[in-house]
Amino acid sequence: MKQIFENKIITVGENHFDNKFLFYLPANLSCDFEVDMAELLLPYKNENLDFKKDYKMWNQVFSPKDELKIFEEIVEKTLKENKKIHLENISLIEEVQIIRNLYLDLGYFNESLNRFEIDFKNAPVTIGANISNLIYSFKDYNKLKSSIFFIPPPREPRHQKALKNALNSWVISTIKIWEENKEKWLEFLKQLISEEKINLLKLWRSLYFNYKNIWYGLDKSEIIIEI
Repeated sequence: MKQIFENKIITVGENHFDNKFLFYLPANLSCDFEVDMAELLLPYKNENLDFKKDYKMWNQVFSPKDELKIFEEIVEKTLKENKKIHLENISLIEEVQIIRNLYLDLGYFNESLNRFEIDFKNAPVTIGANISNLIYSFKDYNKLKSSIFFIPPPREPRHQKALKNALNSWVISTIKIWEENKEKWLEFLKQLISEEKINLLKLWRSLYFNYKNIWYGLDKSEIIIEI
């Protein structure tokens, strides 16, 4: 079995050749400067849309336009007041681009490694995505219907793709997971690992270690994934 740490992978136990991976996951997360986009979107719910007749309308019940407006106002206010925030549950390509441009201005892009290296101690804004917005997109509504009525909603595929790219480039710092979706997100993580769509160290920094680096209070749990 292989155990994943922040900067290394080591073999543990007697069987060096199995396909088991031991990871840390966060529990009981707390942070004084976390801002949850899902909570901020709740007052903007459009009650006039009949999403029960057309499930794809859920994307507009909590619209991308409203989410982007909220996001831009928060980031602008944070920078103006020289504060620090971590924005959870972002779902839009435009949000990713805003933070990408901010990180370029702050000199966080490492050209030799072709990725961003975030100064978590001093970064004014960091962002995180819900794993549900990485797994699902607009095209899944017809099949899965109300079972994917998350907030923020699953967006168009271009937004989903942007989130995955931002995870790979380290613009997105954290991925939030939920116990009730465990079977589905485990399947998704297995797929990422087996298809080598993301570096293992990078993935688990986003799931656990970056929360610590951003100064979250948290407990630690363990999970074993077998590929």
